[in-house]
Amino acid sequence: MPEVKEEYKGGLSAGMDTEGGIEDPEPWESWETKFVLGSIGIGLTVLAIGGTLANIYLL
Repeated sequence: MPEVKEEYKGGLSAGMDTEGGIEDPEPWESWETKFVLGSIGIGLTVLAIGGTLANIYLL
């Protein structure tokens, strides 16, 4: 009688249902969209101000 090897269950898929499909993502709330866009805007503003200050005082 041949030996039956068990399937490897380690790594990133350990303990997860690998047969099921990915569920549909939940839609974003409007405040989440505003938060992300505001964060990107603040980041770009800080980058521009920091670049200007570096150009004036360091270069």
